[in-house]
Amino acid sequence: MIFPSTVLCRTATLLLLLMPLSTAFAAERVTKQYQFSTADIDRVDLEGAVGSLRVIHTDRPEVNVVLEIRQQDDGWFDDDVDLDSIELESGIHGSRLALEQTDEGVSIDWTVELPTVAETSIDFGVGKIDGEFGATELRANLGVGDIDVRLPLATVGKVDVSVGVGEASLHGAAHDAEQRAFVSHEVSGNGNGSNDIDIEVGVGEARVELDD
Repeated sequence: MIFPSTVLCRTATLLLLLMPLSTAFAAERVTKQYQFSTADIDRVDLEGAVGSLRVIHTDRPEVNVVLEIRQQDDGWFDDDVDLDSIELESGIHGSRLALEQTDEGVSIDWTVELPTVAETSIDFGVGKIDGEFGATELRANLGVGDIDVRLPLATVGKVDVSVGVGEASLHGAAHDAEQRAFVSHEVSGNGNGSNDIDIEVGVGEARVELDD
């Protein structure tokens, strides 16, 4: 005969054995690398869901992408994600290169080496965007998190920085205009060039710096 106390003891022991396995899996990380030629590319689009994006300006005529992929740890009973099956989706549409990874259940840290292209577009859900860009028209949209970008003053035209809830800042612009509402913040200005910059964050902070 098995007493209730014995069953409870065995159940507790099983849970203790499972806990280290769950913790170990949550810390698992997979790294993948990709390379794309920009010989005939005028625009690059980057789209992600949860994680971070770091952009490094390069003089090489190619886009290099490194993805560090890990499972989101939202609780004990999440379904395991096969991290090896997660891949960057890419496509070339005319002169536009589109790079996308929006799978659910994972958090991805992007590192992108990006040469100068005429236009750059970034759309992310939650996380952080940090980068240095060449002479490009830049549009960046982030739902929740922080954006911090740097561009050359000589090539930047009109700059608009807006945050729905949080703080916006613009440094190095020749002329600034600023508007605050109850929780929103908008800053605009102009560089010395013609490439327009449009930065939007839903909740968080946005910072744009124009360098000589």
